[in-house]
Amino acid sequence: AAGRAKARTAVVLVNRGGAGPVTLTGLPKNVGFTLERSTAAGQNVSPRRFYPSDKAGRLVVPVPARSVVTLIG
Repeated sequence: AAGRAKARTAVVLVNRGGAGPVTLTGLPKNVGFTLERSTAAGQNVSPRRFYPSDKAGRLVVPVPARSVVTLIG
């Protein structure tokens, strides 16, 4: 018998400005997020396998200038 699929969270960040860290809040607690980023230098680049949210549901991610960053957890 098939069970219900576990819900997942996705966040898409669009940065039209300069590079810097972004702090996300309100995420599921203690979840590992995969990250992909797309810039002029490369599409769908995964710089590190997991970015974990903390026990408060916060996550700090590096965001390159003029990029799109996708997090899935």
